[in-house]
Amino acid sequence: MDTNEYLDVFIDESFENLQLMNNSLLELESNPKEINKVNEIFRAAHTLKGMAATMGFNDLSKLTHQ
Repeated sequence: MDTNEYLDVFIDESFENLQLMNNSLLELESNPKEINKVNEIFRAAHTLKGMAATMGFNDLSKLTHQ
């Protein structure tokens, strides 16, 4: 599968997920009991892992899995 045509979408969606993770971590820092923020971080990381695996970016997929 040629993934080059999806690279821009991957980059845009990755940026959005990283931004969501960053914002959720900052909110979690101010309110550590907000378990929903932990779930948001997990979902964003899981999405990033799946997208990276689909694109063939195995190192990124392994990193986000860990």
